[in-house]
Amino acid sequence: MIVIADQLIKLIFVKYQFLSTFCNQGIGFGIEFTKASSILFSSVALVVVASALIYLIVKKLKRELVFPLTLVTAGALSNLLDRIIRDCVVDFINLKIWPSFNLADAIISIGLIWVVIILFSRPDS
Repeated sequence: MIVIADQLIKLIFVKYQFLSTFCNQGIGFGIEFTKASSILFSSVALVVVASALIYLIVKKLKRELVFPLTLVTAGALSNLLDRIIRDCVVDFINLKIWPSFNLADAIISIGLIWVVIILFSRPDS
């Protein structure tokens, strides 16, 4: 649902050319990469997170990490789809005090912060 929502919102912003729409060819926060490097970076990140998620599910370890890692995977997948379909990631949220971003970026950030909180708030049993 996250991937579909993010892609639909991006489609609307691109179609109607809202002023805050930005085509980001870098990897985020203004870091520029070539197109091939961006796709490679996005693909590797997606594979790493998805692999960790699958491992946790199969081994039934840290079940509380499954949902936040699912958020990270969904956001990464949506941004990777952008790179493949549009040759860039469509950013449409501009707060003026932070680099432009999109729903997928926000979901990735929320998932990663959630993971860090879980990992640092509970001692291993």
